[in-house]
Amino acid sequence: MADVTFVEKFPKDSVKREDVEAERQLKLRLAGTKSSTITEDDSDWLLTTVVEVGDDDTGGGAAAGSSDANGTGDSPAPMTGDLKQAMRTALRLNEIGDVSPYRLSFAGKGASGASFGFTQGDMAAGQPIVQTTFQRALRSSAVAEANIVDLARRLSVHLIANPLSPAETNLVNDALSAAGGRAAVDQMDESIFEGLFGEVDKCLAAAAQTGRTVAPKAQICMLLWINMTGPPTRLLDWLSGKPVTMARPVPSPGKIVDAAAIETYLRATDYFSENPNNLPHFLQSVAAGANFLSQTLAAPAFAPAPPAAPEPSGAQWCTRFPGSKSVDDLVEPFKTSIRRFLAALNAVTSATVRVDIAATFRPPERAYLMHYAWCIANRIVQPANVPAMSGVDIVWDHPDATSAAQAMVRGYGMAAMAALVSNHTKRLAVDMDVTWSNAMTIKQADGSDRRIDSTPRDNGNLELQQVAGGYGVLKLASDPPHWSVNGH
Repeated sequence: MADVTFVEKFPKDSVKREDVEAERQLKLRLAGTKSSTITEDDSDWLLTTVVEVGDDDTGGGAAAGSSDANGTGDSPAPMTGDLKQAMRTALRLNEIGDVSPYRLSFAGKGASGASFGFTQGDMAAGQPIVQTTFQRALRSSAVAEANIVDLARRLSVHLIANPLSPAETNLVNDALSAAGGRAAVDQMDESIFEGLFGEVDKCLAAAAQTGRTVAPKAQICMLLWINMTGPPTRLLDWLSGKPVTMARPVPSPGKIVDAAAIETYLRATDYFSENPNNLPHFLQSVAAGANFLSQTLAAPAFAPAPPAAPEPSGAQWCTRFPGSKSVDDLVEPFKTSIRRFLAALNAVTSATVRVDIAATFRPPERAYLMHYAWCIANRIVQPANVPAMSGVDIVWDHPDATSAAQAMVRGYGMAAMAALVSNHTKRLAVDMDVTWSNAMTIKQADGSDRRIDSTPRDNGNLELQQVAGGYGVLKLASDPPHWSVNGH
């Protein structure tokens, strides 16, 4: 096993320490995380996370293709949520390592422009979403329009080095790392990531046509390769059993396309034939993703962490049994509905749109804590009458019960009572705030454009709610941030 260290920077002027602490708590509950600590410098909070990854796959072909003892590395499997998270882990490590996604990067080989995000959206690659995201990020930081146009023009060509001055570079990086910029970059990454899933699906379909299946670890390899080189063509032929012309001969894949087979294919490509020293890092990134997958098959990603002994209620409970903010943790059909709606918001160019997601999936333990904290804080239920929940060793009935419950309500940021069983616990809801700067034109689910001139320019806008409803995302009027599959 080997340790990989990630260091993330959060600007102090836009991110509170408690928000970084919440992120740290989530990371500590992810399988494979050994430690996560917060430090600081003059301008940033620094979150340093150490993840244990398998290092047996970073060498030659035999190691890369060997099956793990429990079969999770090379056994054929459908693309699950855990596999997608494994792909995300591998992709981020391969593209940016421990560097922040909220800053400009330059490959320096004259074949790409400036890039950003953990998917490394390339401004010179002809991807409209990358250009739109860049503009949104800078507009959200009130950068002058003429300056945005000039900066985009200079960063959207093939570059050997950063063409910007230090002051200009700081201006762009500050905008990308500010709250509005981070939201825009996160949405871009999710959109690009979803596109990569679609391309991997094509690979799986091509293999299936000739009776082949693709092992999870091989799928991780494919996703990283596709993000590097674009939509697959020759790879599809190879998976279909067709002969392909490569830099060196490559055998046809067997009935199970495992990691060893795809590594053999990659070694035969022009890129890795010309850049063999880049392959170990690629394979180490794949190993990190495969390790995440094998760990999560054995344990839930968000493992409950109850206190060792019964403990009085209070704000400290708000960081326990953490929920998720990721749409990946939702289930169909709502997952696709919300992704399509977010993609439509992300594609808006006529206004600066900001989407802040506060919650998606809520574990039942968290729902229990939120529900009874509200009930006690608002004197609906007496502390002594709260039923116990297995695995949650909280003491509700104590001398400071009411004030402790009120502190929990504030800590959770609650505006209404949380249900014990809800669309959040069923993975069919999202709490998010949508705001925009001026009149906007948005693509509706039927493909037509709709201009929204009305106010307010937030969740309460009835026209926005109608557009969202067309995508299958319904607003609960009584709960300002709440959207769900059925409006409840």
